[in-house]
Amino acid sequence: MYLVRTGAITGFETFVYELGGNPVELIHQVGLKPAQFRDPNTYISYGKMIQLLESASEGCGHKQFGLLLAQRQDANVFGGLALSISQEPTVAAAISKFNRYLYLHATGVSLNLNPAGKDIQFGIEFLVSSAYGFNQLSQLSVGQMANFLSKMVGFDRYDFDIHLRQRDPDPTGSPKSGFRSCITYSSGFNGILLKKSFFEQKPRFDEVALQSHFSGYLQYLQKHYAGDLQNQVKDIIGQLLPSGECSIETVAETLSLSARVLQKKLKREGVSYRELLKETRLTVAEQYLKNGSLSITELALNLGYADVSIFCRYFKAWTGCSPRAWRQKQC
Repeated sequence: MYLVRTGAITGFETFVYELGGNPVELIHQVGLKPAQFRDPNTYISYGKMIQLLESASEGCGHKQFGLLLAQRQDANVFGGLALSISQEPTVAAAISKFNRYLYLHATGVSLNLNPAGKDIQFGIEFLVSSAYGFNQLSQLSVGQMANFLSKMVGFDRYDFDIHLRQRDPDPTGSPKSGFRSCITYSSGFNGILLKKSFFEQKPRFDEVALQSHFSGYLQYLQKHYAGDLQNQVKDIIGQLLPSGECSIETVAETLSLSARVLQKKLKREGVSYRELLKETRLTVAEQYLKNGSLSITELALNLGYADVSIFCRYFKAWTGCSPRAWRQKQC
């Protein structure tokens, strides 16, 4: 099953209300619950989200619902993922890193860069299947790509050359604004057409936004794991594992502690950072092996191992069998 963070449709309920619809009813109709949308880091079925967007478009009578929802959003819908790439040397490197860790936001989707003469097509592809089509998801996703690029380089998001495969849902020529004024419909790809020089730029580093994000994350940890240091540490480890920067110093800094103080606190609770790192890696590994969304090599990289053989050796020491054998037992 392909999953997506509910943060991807931030503002959905408010927008549907404004259009005269009933978001709670729409959410129930697709088999979801409003409670699942309270935390933007909650994962839901990607297919369900597609169905929800299409139902909202039809129910509210807006064929450009996805674009309009994207206009109400900003790059924060990607959580800390957008901020984490702001220190890359070029836009091209930032996009590459973003795509590498996109699975933290959604599985079943990938970004690609394809030459188009003097330009580059920055496109998006969906691996998930849907009987409801992809019109609204495509609109929303490409709009979010524009928001993301705008945040990264400081361009007006409505100046991007947006392309959608779908036909123009409003060919009558009624006044258009926002994203709707800069779209080429019936295109050969879903995405944004950009000059090659665009990718050579250096991303803007928003230190204030980065600090605000970590402050908010600390509040989240304190709210969900009040007084539970071990689970706070494991949550942070889970977020950092794919980056390969999962040191005790980084984890301690997120908790506004020094590494030495964190070590002492954990020691008083009878555990070590190394033990929590092992527990988290094993938990994450078992989750991905069960759903089969990653290859063994990809899983090893996403757990912070540079060599798949090292991961396999540790996993066998933890469970008594290789990752592949463990996965087969679950099937």
